[in-house]
Amino acid sequence: GQTVIADAISTTNGGDGDVPGHLEATKDGVHTFQWKYGSNSSINAGHFDVDDIVVYSSDSGSEVVAFSDDFQGYQTNTDLDPDQNEASVYVSNSFQVIVFEED
Repeated sequence: GQTVIADAISTTNGGDGDVPGHLEATKDGVHTFQWKYGSNSSINAGHFDVDDIVVYSSDSGSEVVAFSDDFQGYQTNTDLDPDQNEASVYVSNSFQVIVFEED
């Protein structure tokens, strides 16, 4: 697999000048992670693949896994939007978040 590490620059929308404020806002922890394809006002024909999510916490002084999902426990075509699937651990503003299997 491939590991993608996102630092503060990649999670800000105003460039390098936003980094200090962003770090100050997130120093006590992050509550939401978002993968987004497209914009707030359009739907694109493409897709965005996310797999093997692991979120770590260092609150205890050492890194421990706070959340992980490898998507192996889902059936193909499972909808991860909790408005459609009560068992989903994901947020309800998900849109067309479907588990698929690569050919």
